[in-house]
Amino acid sequence: MKSSAYDLSTKNFLLKKKLIRRKNLHVVTDSHWLEREAKASAIFSEVKSFQTIHYGLDIQSFFPKDKDTCRRMLDLDPDSIVISFGAADVGNRRKGIRELLAALSKVDSNDKLVLLIFGKSLPQIGPIDIPSIHFGFVESPALLSAIYSASDIFVIPSLEEAFGQTALEALSCGTPVVGFQTGGIPDMVIHGKTGLLAQPNDANDLSSQIQRLINHPEERKRMGCNGRVFVEKKFTAEIQAQKYLTLYNEILHR
Repeated sequence: MKSSAYDLSTKNFLLKKKLIRRKNLHVVTDSHWLEREAKASAIFSEVKSFQTIHYGLDIQSFFPKDKDTCRRMLDLDPDSIVISFGAADVGNRRKGIRELLAALSKVDSNDKLVLLIFGKSLPQIGPIDIPSIHFGFVESPALLSAIYSASDIFVIPSLEEAFGQTALEALSCGTPVVGFQTGGIPDMVIHGKTGLLAQPNDANDLSSQIQRLINHPEERKRMGCNGRVFVEKKFTAEIQAQKYLTLYNEILHR
């Protein structure tokens, strides 16, 4: 259907473009993917600059805890292979719980697999074929850190994700992350270094990447350690604040 000047979406587009015309506008995004999307937008054709400043994290709240202690606290078998997954709203289709369960159904873990889920609105998707615990919506950083630290792998199976805060929190707790190569996830999950990336929306590939880390515990440990160091170097709240301060000073002195 051809758009016209009377089409509501066209009117909104023209209004937005008019409102920011000739403004000293600088766009900051939370991921490199979103920065690319912003640059491609015709609305932002007159923007002065684009850059990515990632969200900062309180690494004193999210830090590696003793795995055995966390498993005892959560009443988990110390010999289990623990996979965790979470989102503010687990029922949101783009968070990918269906793809995660499809991937886990193909994983071989000698019946030692346990799934930890946190977030509201667990959808009615039929029985989960592996032992699982749903914590509901978790506000406590201490409990979240315990869940991440008790886990062998955190999975972020989002079909769309502008950033991926849960992946950052997991890495800060020393847990490697497996996720789809989409949105802002690759900014944190560096394939082979802090975790593994699967082809977008491909549950079979997601399963293969999870299986790789299950089969290689030393690789899991190395990636988990790398993840914590990576967060300390690039994703602290102090680093985020300094980048904004630098940007403000640059704009003031132009």
